[in-house]
Amino acid sequence: MDPKVENGAMQGDEVPTWGKSLPVPSVQEMVRKDHQFLSERYIQEHKDRAVATNLSPTTSEIPIINFSLLINGDKDERRKLDTACKEWGFFQVKTN
Repeated sequence: MDPKVENGAMQGDEVPTWGKSLPVPSVQEMVRKDHQFLSERYIQEHKDRAVATNLSPTTSEIPIINFSLLINGDKDERRKLDTACKEWGFFQVKTN
């Protein structure tokens, strides 16, 4: 039964059934059940995957951004910051 709406407000004790999300298991739940399986929804096409950059010699190192260089407008440091934000989502800041 659809809820009745008047003047933008629902009438009575009826609960709307529209606008709800579909239940989707989290990646953590899926790994707990079967760590060898990953849903297709979490796998990116090769053409859409991030490309490795020259941010650091080893890709397992957290990017370090020199804040002093950023303040002075250093283009290389700005490029490193941009890459760190896009590919890592975080970075370490040093001030000297």
